[in-house]
Amino acid sequence: MSFQIRTNPFTQKAYGFIEDLYIAPSFRRRGYAQELAQAAFRELRQRGAQHIELDVLAHNEHALAFWQKQGLTLHHYVLTGPFPSEERYETHFLSPNESKNHKLV
Repeated sequence: MSFQIRTNPFTQKAYGFIEDLYIAPSFRRRGYAQELAQAAFRELRQRGAQHIELDVLAHNEHALAFWQKQGLTLHHYVLTGPFPSEERYETHFLSPNESKNHKLV
């Protein structure tokens, strides 16, 4: 498990960010993840965190359920993907003569 204190650039408030929590398959379903999470919550609170944040992959239903059981709720979505095609963002610069006759739509 790894975690750190981060600062929100807008509010300047400290929060705890849990980077990962991994339990080897042969040790799962024994309460270790919950113990680690609660220990991290205590440590982050002692270091001045106002709240907890973490990322869960959209398809990881077990992790989502685990963190919700710990009292965390969904706050926002993070979207990822490849860059759109370049043609979509082509820019055409008008010459001074063209710009005189060009109307913005």
